[in-house]
Amino acid sequence: MKQDAEIEDLIQKEIDGTLTQAEADKLEHLIKNNPDIRQQLSQSLWLHGQLSADPDKINACLETTPDVARNNITYLVFKSFLALAAAVLLVWIGSFLQPTPLSKAVATLVKAENCTWGASELPTKPNSPLPPGQLELLSGIAVISFTNGAELVMEAPSNVELLSDMRLKLISGSVVLDIPEPAVGFTVETKNGKVIDYGTRFGVSLTEFSKPRVWVFKGEVEVQDDFTQKNKGQRLFEGQSISFGEMPEKLSGEVELNKQFYERSGWQTLEPLKDNYLRHGNYPIDANSPLLMVKYSSLAKNNNRITYISFDLSKTDLTHLQKAEFVLELQPSGFGFASEIPDCDFTVYGVLNDDFDQWDESQLSPLNAPGYNPELLRLNKEQLLVLGNFSINRGVSSGSVSIQTDKLANYLKLDKNCIASLLIERDSDELGKQGLVHAFASKEHPNAAPPRLFLKFSE
Repeated sequence: MKQDAEIEDLIQKEIDGTLTQAEADKLEHLIKNNPDIRQQLSQSLWLHGQLSADPDKINACLETTPDVARNNITYLVFKSFLALAAAVLLVWIGSFLQPTPLSKAVATLVKAENCTWGASELPTKPNSPLPPGQLELLSGIAVISFTNGAELVMEAPSNVELLSDMRLKLISGSVVLDIPEPAVGFTVETKNGKVIDYGTRFGVSLTEFSKPRVWVFKGEVEVQDDFTQKNKGQRLFEGQSISFGEMPEKLSGEVELNKQFYERSGWQTLEPLKDNYLRHGNYPIDANSPLLMVKYSSLAKNNNRITYISFDLSKTDLTHLQKAEFVLELQPSGFGFASEIPDCDFTVYGVLNDDFDQWDESQLSPLNAPGYNPELLRLNKEQLLVLGNFSINRGVSSGSVSIQTDKLANYLKLDKNCIASLLIERDSDELGKQGLVHAFASKEHPNAAPPRLFLKFSE
């Protein structure tokens, strides 16, 4: 009875608009988890609206009862009678006008790690029940538990639609699913095909520059390729991966970028002379790739990547250089998963040997990459100078990262051949073999800012 009175009090305060933030949060939790309270609130709001539709009549009724008005006791009885009549009316209305029931929840949002949400149709607070609908995650990592025990990890940026407790549509981004026995048959749909689970843990990724791709961490899945029909019904097992579907159309036309990427009052901006990335092993890399990739894994060393960027300093007098900042724009890579890595640290190096500046972006390989040790599958630190460090939190794949250090400014000032080469390596290892590949926009990216050097000179 005490709880019923408390609920009635919260509902009345909601109607009066006098809820505190704590009371509002409590009422929200109650109506989300108790359909009876949700119905009670809905009916109360309806009745309030009806009784408030013509307040002059109600006031007139009270004003034109002089005997009641002159007798406080009688007046209170009269008010009680009105309240009782309203309650009877509420019950009568409720028996005929049931509020439209909410869609049945198919899942629950159980965790939101550093999350920023976009245009989502569903609740985005932890512990919120989720009916079918769309969720857009801009940054962070979110964990969703379906009613059948299946677990979905959304990794930003990603956009999904929950179709049922057995079906999910991946619109864009990366997801990881852990499927228990009661949910075998769980299906992830994409524009060009679907992935059907047979009791496993797997990931699916889709970006603007790549086909949908599936990785099997454990167990077995079936890939149905509706676009080419070549892989229809193909089974994949632990450790296997495959791309399927249609390659996205290349973006064309010029894109007007925000001037803040290029213009800073009192600063000069330089864009790369050349840029590319090295992948360990004999993997040819397209010099026109829109992405510069970086990865370190002691578990799968052939997947490691290092980025190389060179700037032309020949047209810049660096004698009075005061400050220098090196800036990169984060982009989704479409390779690996953020849930398989920790927060990551990176180091930016400069080469000490001027001959190293002559690398060819179209021929970069483990055999000729400057400052690279093919035996260690890592950079040779003795040939390089540390210029600065930056970090990227898990689940972040957009925004800018940068270094601004005295070491960077001095490195540029002391350059002798008018070319400055910067190398980026990830220091942090990953938690599993399919850890995320970090990526940055290259000078060929169609709609994101390329790497930049901002230079500030003394007066």
